[in-house]
Amino acid sequence: AAETEGEVTIYQYDDLYVTKDTGSTGQTIYRVEPQPPEEEIDSIPSGSPSFVADGETYFYVNFSFYVEFEENGKKGFVNGEPEIGAQVDKLPKEVTTVEESGVTYYQFDTVFFEEVEDDNGDTFYEVVGSPDGSDEELET
Repeated sequence: AAETEGEVTIYQYDDLYVTKDTGSTGQTIYRVEPQPPEEEIDSIPSGSPSFVADGETYFYVNFSFYVEFEENGKKGFVNGEPEIGAQVDKLPKEVTTVEESGVTYYQFDTVFFEEVEDDNGDTFYEVVGSPDGSDEELET
């Protein structure tokens, strides 16, 4: 079975997911990929980690984030991550701490949070880009 994810076609053989590419000498190479996330799921398994960012609850299921939606009276959960800059009052307990250039980041899978203080001195967390810059656009 083939599924197109963005510009990449992912082929499935049993439990393996692979992409096909052309190597430097023109030969075909296959790369094993992680399972692509389901676009939509009907329900969130109980006990799934979650956090609230900008008033939306994000759930973590099968190594992907989902957010609830309602369409034509039908509820479901669609694959999605919080935007950079989204504000979070309470971090999910599953975060790990990452130190980068003297700043502490809180990482939960592919989402990074940074502690921020507002004008009243209250602490909250903001979704930030990856501290190593891996998801930044390259400056030219």
